[in-house]
Amino acid sequence: MASRLGPLWSHAGVRVLDDDGVALTQRRIENGVVVEEKTVEMSDAEFAEEFARLSETCLALQLGIVPWLFTHQSAEVVRVRQAASPTRRESERIVRLLAGLQGLLHVEVERDGNTLTVRAVAAEGTDARSPHIPYLAPMTFQSWSDVDTMILNISHEIR
Repeated sequence: MASRLGPLWSHAGVRVLDDDGVALTQRRIENGVVVEEKTVEMSDAEFAEEFARLSETCLALQLGIVPWLFTHQSAEVVRVRQAASPTRRESERIVRLLAGLQGLLHVEVERDGNTLTVRAVAAEGTDARSPHIPYLAPMTFQSWSDVDTMILNISHEIR
């Protein structure tokens, strides 16, 4: 791996090893002096697994924060939320993310006036009639405050 990536991939305590792996070094510094240093070596597969876990943790954190953010009653949170309204593209991405978590693929978001239509294909093993799929609605109505109708069109076949 190191020969493919070269020295550019050495970054803040991460060193690419010649034998397809990485060495991660964590340092605790107090008053400008290193008081503790710990190094862990991982294979590429182990590093990829840890990175995937980190990504899953970040996603779970976001999914926990977003509903809290949109339901919090603090005047300051409401003011900031209103000032930072998502773009249409960002709103569509949120719907795609939530749909994917419910086992929906090939998600298309279409707007016609005050009606939003979400079309998707249920992945193999996903019930298109699942009671969890309507969980898309609250976030959708938060993202598009002027939408008053949402149509979910879920099929089992790719169009």
